[in-house]
Amino acid sequence: MAGLSATTSPVLAPNLPDPTDIGPASQRLRTSRLPDAQAISQALENLQANCNGMRRALKNPGQVEQIVVRDPSGRIIAALGEFEVNGVQYDGGVFAELYAGFLYGITDPAKAIFRVLPTGQVEIGQNGWVDVLDPFGGFAAWIGTQYDTLPVTGAVNNGSGLIRLTVTAHTLLTGDVVPVQGVGGIVNPYGENNAQGVFTVTKIDANHIDLQKSVFVGTYTSGGTVARLLHVSGAANNGSGLIRITTSVSHGYITGDQVDVEAVGGVPNANGQWVITVINATHFDLIGSTFAGAYTSGGTAIRYFAGGLFETIAVAGTTFANAKLRALANGDLDITNALIKLVGTGPGSATITLDPNGGTITVAANAPGTLETILDASGITAFSTAGAAPGIFINNNSIVVADLVTQTSTNPAVYTVAGKEADFLPGEVAVKDVTGNVIVWMDQSFGLKVFVGGTAKITLDSIFGNTDTKTLSINGTSIIDSTQHVTNIASIDAAVYKVGGNTGLGLIRTFMTDITFNTSATAVFGTPGAGQTNGTVITGVNTFSTKTETFDSGILITEV
Repeated sequence: MAGLSATTSPVLAPNLPDPTDIGPASQRLRTSRLPDAQAISQALENLQANCNGMRRALKNPGQVEQIVVRDPSGRIIAALGEFEVNGVQYDGGVFAELYAGFLYGITDPAKAIFRVLPTGQVEIGQNGWVDVLDPFGGFAAWIGTQYDTLPVTGAVNNGSGLIRLTVTAHTLLTGDVVPVQGVGGIVNPYGENNAQGVFTVTKIDANHIDLQKSVFVGTYTSGGTVARLLHVSGAANNGSGLIRITTSVSHGYITGDQVDVEAVGGVPNANGQWVITVINATHFDLIGSTFAGAYTSGGTAIRYFAGGLFETIAVAGTTFANAKLRALANGDLDITNALIKLVGTGPGSATITLDPNGGTITVAANAPGTLETILDASGITAFSTAGAAPGIFINNNSIVVADLVTQTSTNPAVYTVAGKEADFLPGEVAVKDVTGNVIVWMDQSFGLKVFVGGTAKITLDSIFGNTDTKTLSINGTSIIDSTQHVTNIASIDAAVYKVGGNTGLGLIRTFMTDITFNTSATAVFGTPGAGQTNGTVITGVNTFSTKTETFDSGILITEV
């Protein structure tokens, strides 16, 4: 029968002489005519035959073709070899439960690294993980649980037969119990790694530890890790009722890490597994904890990673190449023809949608009638999903504000930028200060007024028109006042200030603070006689005042 074949070595040497056969003695007993002689002879001959069979089996190697283990009800709970169940032939092995891999000599099935349970669960047990290699033996992924570790760079005999490890800048103290793994070359004659297991350590100095009760053998080759166990030096109330842990050295953790905290004296609530919030290099808070007690001494902390690490990932595709989501070996994350939605559920929540096909990012509040914002290649657009708020469009050239409601004198659209408020009414714009006073006013007829202290100091009416009245007034005095067609006025240039000096040093700003016009003359416009028009013009400036400011550094900013 084909099946599991296991060759065994003979228990007895094939050339070992057999003992004297009982046959002749049994025959003499039969002919003795003693009581029960026949029955005794038969029994002795049967015993002789059995012994002969046993000796033949012990002298010759054999083959095991099938191993089947059944429970008291007859159900197969384990089988190796060729066997048949419900008319189906199987070759290999069947196990109702499977427990394999006992780290550091632990033989409790519940702590096996690999477990197949009767419930159908397949588990990688505590402190275990699965390494996945690529076709060329390189690292591809791990799944399970790993701890913070420090690298081992050497292993020698400490002079007393113990293993002394070189672990640069380790965080351990004498008496710490830590796992040691993967130290190459420290292998005994039985093929066992003497530096593999859980050891109590003795601190020698900042870079060396001895493994208590270890036995040094072989020659260190390479590799190895030791758990990076940190020591707690304090546990206090963080001010909000949470426990704040202090570590004796920089922990190197980040917010959201998982940390196992043990043996904290005086604050028993700190002991356990926690997600943390980092405060600074030596402090972190235990999320969801409750502070009670008073810290006395002791405590350890170690960060652990439960989950997996993958060199590449493919999601939602028949092959890696056509997957919707791909994590590449160089660290890139590619999303192909797939939306990403981040959906909030609490009050005021929103949905953020990333659309690689349209090249847009959309933020939409989940409550109806609220604002929605879209970012795409053309710019940023904000609008109301219910049409009850202004729309804003921003691109690299302009900012456009479009009011979606009817504007009236009693219902202006109001916008605030950096504390300055602007009112938009039909055909006009008013800019106000933080107290509501108008600073600048403009309307659709090209009118402009600049207010100081609530009084219009500069007014400009229709200066760009052709036939209507054109006036420019300063402090109520008209500088230009004409109803005539002006063909030679293209612009009005007025130097308000000038800047001198080198960039960043000695910047000077000079500007006029007061101008007095006190000289005038009569001028004639047009041809003398018919069509002559007399007028008054300014022929000189009697006085003007200036103010100069010097800036030694920085950027010169002029406010209008």
